[in-house]
Amino acid sequence: MVEFEPRDAPGHLLRRAQQLHAAVFAETVSSADLTTPQFAVLTALRSHPDVDQASLSQRLAIDRSTIADVANRLEERGLITRHRDPRDARRKVLALTDAGRELHDRTVPEVLEVGRRLVEPLDEDDRATFLRCLRTIIAVHDPYFDEYAAI
Repeated sequence: MVEFEPRDAPGHLLRRAQQLHAAVFAETVSSADLTTPQFAVLTALRSHPDVDQASLSQRLAIDRSTIADVANRLEERGLITRHRDPRDARRKVLALTDAGRELHDRTVPEVLEVGRRLVEPLDEDDRATFLRCLRTIIAVHDPYFDEYAAI
């Protein structure tokens, strides 16, 4: 029998790290009803307004049904607008509202604090190595990483 040790399994460790990220995000970000995918959408739209929903899905590596649900929730809260692209009615184009821009800008320092808290146990060199390794892994497996990494 082949032994499996979760403490040595990359997938298990990444899943646990994501769970920790979600917990620290929930306790640090003051907008209790803002999720990490919602913040990712706000961030993308802050720097790239009027992007279509399908492109946003690819750039953020969030599946289309999830991005549609996230967009619905953000639109219901008045944080984004969605409209049909006049050149292609199949495309929905998204943009931040003033309220969405304000929430994003107010939340950025808190999200930076989440990241700081997550890597706090590592020394400066290990932090840089950890982030470089994560970027390398993602870039190899995600053809859109360069597109959404710039968001």
